[in-house]
Amino acid sequence: NPAPARAGARAPAASVGRVRPASEAWAKLAAPLREGKGIRLTVYGITGKGKTTGIIDFLTYVAREGLVDLVVIHDVKFRERQQYAGGVIHEARQLYTEEHVPTSYPATAVLRKRDLDHMPSVEAAARVVLESADRGVRSMLVVDEFARALEEDIEGGFRKGSVNRIACEGFGLGASLIAMKQLPQFMPSEVRAQSELVLFGLAGDGNTHLTDERVLSLELATKVANLPRGQFVIKPAEGPPDGLVYQVPAP
Repeated sequence: NPAPARAGARAPAASVGRVRPASEAWAKLAAPLREGKGIRLTVYGITGKGKTTGIIDFLTYVAREGLVDLVVIHDVKFRERQQYAGGVIHEARQLYTEEHVPTSYPATAVLRKRDLDHMPSVEAAARVVLESADRGVRSMLVVDEFARALEEDIEGGFRKGSVNRIACEGFGLGASLIAMKQLPQFMPSEVRAQSELVLFGLAGDGNTHLTDERVLSLELATKVANLPRGQFVIKPAEGPPDGLVYQVPAP
């Protein structure tokens, strides 16, 4: 008998299925925001599959719909290039200073490195998002590469701080988290298990990890392995996936 197919195996392009516009997915994912609740999205996808373009499109959607007041984005992937539009700050608490306090909403602040040895604190950014939400400002933290929220010297890689609180308590507080990661390995369960998963193309190891963890069925993992650039599927935190493939507009 032939060996069973692994999750990363390739299949004919026709297996990807019917493709819908990303705006339909955004409307589903953003639904709690319309009720003043927070959302948690975990976005997986290897380099070049379009996850950053997708989140930029999602942020445009929630701003256009008036669903979020303040977005804080941790964007340090490229030293020479800012990926997201917004006013630059180097630490989130600068938003409490006269120079950087938002004068109108919606407002977007983009955390960037000050120099070679500086790294903006994800934890401090999460605290500002929590404090803002507590004051009635609908707030969202976007971490473009969630590995920046993990620490090698902590067991499990995750400090039980403000990032964790958004993942666990943000729904009721009106604080939202978008965690982006190239591969699913080492993602804290507090984040992944309570998030809607937005899955762009993943390599075989990533898909195998998710099937081994019983996060994805073999059928869905195979579909994810075959997604071309700009296409994604959604695995809800609760309940089965809708089976649809969504397409992000070209940048």
